[in-house]
Amino acid sequence: MKFFIPVIDRKNSIDDYLNEILEKIHEGSEKSCDLVIFGEAILQGFDSLNFDYKNDIEISLGESSREIAILKKACNDYKIGLGFGYYENFKGAIYSSYMVISDKGETILNYRRRSPGWKEAYANKDYREGSSFLTFEYKNKSFLTLICGDFFTDEFLEDISSYYTDYLLWPAHLDFSLDVWKEEKKFYLERTEIVPMKTIFVNSLKDRPTSSFVSYHGKILGENNKMDLIYED
Repeated sequence: MKFFIPVIDRKNSIDDYLNEILEKIHEGSEKSCDLVIFGEAILQGFDSLNFDYKNDIEISLGESSREIAILKKACNDYKIGLGFGYYENFKGAIYSSYMVISDKGETILNYRRRSPGWKEAYANKDYREGSSFLTFEYKNKSFLTLICGDFFTDEFLEDISSYYTDYLLWPAHLDFSLDVWKEEKKFYLERTEIVPMKTIFVNSLKDRPTSSFVSYHGKILGENNKMDLIYED
């Protein structure tokens, strides 16, 4: 399988992020990739919420939204899969979710982050977490998906380590400085030693030094540094 893990500039609106994702879908298709992978909350931008519910529910998107319909059509048109994080509106509750769309334009994963680190402590009960881990299959490969702090929540580790998929897909949003990332990266790689599968760690924004990487048992197999990464397995 051929993965395309792009980096993009920070944007000012959902439409700006949407257009950038669409460009990367086209680019990934031109490069004969199977799956384009973005990080946490990339569709609206991680910092787009202010935890005023009336504001945030307008920003959050349902699966039937215009933006997601556009992405599904693009995946079908260009015959390529897509993974991306977004703030989801599900029956009036807001989640930090991760969707994977197949090359036929179909939803094959909609995972809701289980750890609360994406929201402010004062957020009300309408900002929620999911209740279970999910796997999906694509192109005869299996994936377990975690979002950012899910993998650093000790109470989840026994459950996480029981999965034997081909890949762990681990999208995140990190704002570390270069010096901090040099130290933190060691802990992120150490965490991947817990699971038996290869890990695809994704942090999409170009303006921070935090890299995306593919690793196996804590050893880096592929990495980007403010540049798009293509990894073929």
